[in-house]
Amino acid sequence: DGAVTNARFRPDVWWYGIILLIRGPLLSMPAIIAANLPGLQMTGLMGIMLISVLIQVRFLPWSAPLANVADAASCSLLLILLSIGIARLPAPVG
Repeated sequence: DGAVTNARFRPDVWWYGIILLIRGPLLSMPAIIAANLPGLQMTGLMGIMLISVLIQVRFLPWSAPLANVADAASCSLLLILLSIGIARLPAPVG
């Protein structure tokens, strides 16, 4: 039933569940597309997560305000970890 799935989100942002369903497979794509290019993988992950955070912060979709803060904070921390990982990659040889 759609009511159970959409109960987590505010009624005017019912479509946010679709964003989450799309984000999951998209997060696995950089590893498939750029299997031997860790810099490209992390950049792809960072782009997907950045778009996701921007949408989440813009619309604040969760019914509970604390859930919006927790989601934004956890995704932002992941973005920080990805940027640290990109900075620590060895320079390309060649």
